[in-house]
Amino acid sequence: MPTTALEPIGVEVTGLDLATADDARIDELRRLLAEHGVVVVPGQEGLDEDGLAALRRRVGDVRAGTPPEHGGESLFGDRYRAYETLSSDIRMHLAGRTVTDGAGTEHPLFRRHPDTGRTALHLAAPERGAEISGMDGGASRTTIGVLYEHATAPDTAYRHTWSPGDVVLWDHDRVLHRETVVAP
Repeated sequence: MPTTALEPIGVEVTGLDLATADDARIDELRRLLAEHGVVVVPGQEGLDEDGLAALRRRVGDVRAGTPPEHGGESLFGDRYRAYETLSSDIRMHLAGRTVTDGAGTEHPLFRRHPDTGRTALHLAAPERGAEISGMDGGASRTTIGVLYEHATAPDTAYRHTWSPGDVVLWDHDRVLHRETVVAP
């Protein structure tokens, strides 16, 4: 299974048919996912929605996507790197705060990954209406905007331009994902 590192996060795997992958190959995908956060597997034209659902079950707690109907790109931001490259002043100012998204779900802004224990900057896109605890609406929106720009900067995020047959797997606890679909 040849691999090529993607920058600044992720790995591409070639020479693999996900529809027929044996348990050893699935274990290798899990290892690559844990190490790199994002795994891109091109050449999967034969994998339908049922096959993708079966793959998700086999790999475990993972998100997976195939190309949007009209193409586009997806951004995968490294939440670890985003946290680790914040200034110590910002980290101290935001330590212990929570984020509440537009659906009302609250979680820590700085969250430890359940498997690795590493701290990640955990937020969603600003347009999702999130708010940070202890801040008024304006300060909260501004801070989320600044943090999101930081988390999606070129040195922190991989941009994947979709091609037919691509399958991308990612660890949602480590990776911030955003999709941009091209209009027909």
